[in-house]
Amino acid sequence: MSRRVPAPLILCVLIGSVGSTAPGETILEDNFPGYAEATWDYSWNVGVGSTTFDANSPGFAHLNQNGPAGGGTYHNAEIISRSALYRVPPYCDFEVRLRNSNNNGFDSPGGPNDPDPNYGIGSRGWGFWNASMDPGSDPVNWIWFSSISPQSDPIFRGRRLWFVRENIPIVVQELGVDLTEWHTYRVKWRQDTLAAYVDDMQTPIAEVTNPAQIPNEGLTFTIWVDNYVVTGDFSDPQIGFLPVPDIQQFIDVDYVKIYTPEYTLTINYVKGSAAIVRVEPNLPLYPEGTDVTLTAEPNAGKSLKHWKVWDPYHPGDANYVVKDTNNPLTLVMNEDRKVTAVFKCGGGGLGLATLVVALTALTLRRLRPQ
Repeated sequence: MSRRVPAPLILCVLIGSVGSTAPGETILEDNFPGYAEATWDYSWNVGVGSTTFDANSPGFAHLNQNGPAGGGTYHNAEIISRSALYRVPPYCDFEVRLRNSNNNGFDSPGGPNDPDPNYGIGSRGWGFWNASMDPGSDPVNWIWFSSISPQSDPIFRGRRLWFVRENIPIVVQELGVDLTEWHTYRVKWRQDTLAAYVDDMQTPIAEVTNPAQIPNEGLTFTIWVDNYVVTGDFSDPQIGFLPVPDIQQFIDVDYVKIYTPEYTLTINYVKGSAAIVRVEPNLPLYPEGTDVTLTAEPNAGKSLKHWKVWDPYHPGDANYVVKDTNNPLTLVMNEDRKVTAVFKCGGGGLGLATLVVALTALTLRRLRPQ
């Protein structure tokens, strides 16, 4: 009687290569060379507010309140990108170089208790926000530099840096700069770091490293000058409108740049002697509900046997693993996900003697709300 001889085992060694570096991406950049290079929304240029562009080199955007104008109505000049929410992830930075026509009343002879409106009135600022001034209807999220003139209540007035997450002021810090001088204002926004800089300083004027205190929703970018007066407290601010004096109140903007930094990806691809597994989209963290597609690309002579999809609520328990033969495989990032790709070596033609080799498990992490 003849004896069946099993086919020889073929060893397939897989070496996981996890992670790579992605270059930064410029999301918006405008040097205002006599016109607007980027797409801006000017719908909030109202009353005596106007936005023009200086054709002289190097050029700038000129946001002007050209008084006089009575109180009781809104007057505003603004450039705002309301259609583009600068988003997470990946987080992004901004840099803007600008100057103001005056110090917005903070050099007034009468001081904050008797300010002369001819030294500047209202509010002005530049940075990220969620387009809300009403904490009751939409929680406020701000990452911006601002100046609110002395006519407003002390809790609001000042030349300040504001970090606010969901109605909670995290940083409210005086800037201590002359607004009439050209300055470069920068913000670094990460999941675990929020920092602000002025000019070429290497040490931030303020920094937050607690993710629970950092805004983690999409925000828009704006630069404005208006005639707001703000009273009350932060939980219920009351907005009024000051008379605009017969002076030039403006902000000249040299350039704006919004960009993502170079960042490390959670996983770009995993490559071994059996296959490449690609992950799309390729992000460090995934917002809840994001569809992530895994595509196995076996090398010649290899084939995908199946995916092992681990239960996110039982990540270490093989009793809760589901096998899936679809390629590509799509997962919904409602929790952190662990997936193992299992390949057959030799194309699956070696019967029971085929050696099954599992790819090192991929772990994809969800961006968790704080």
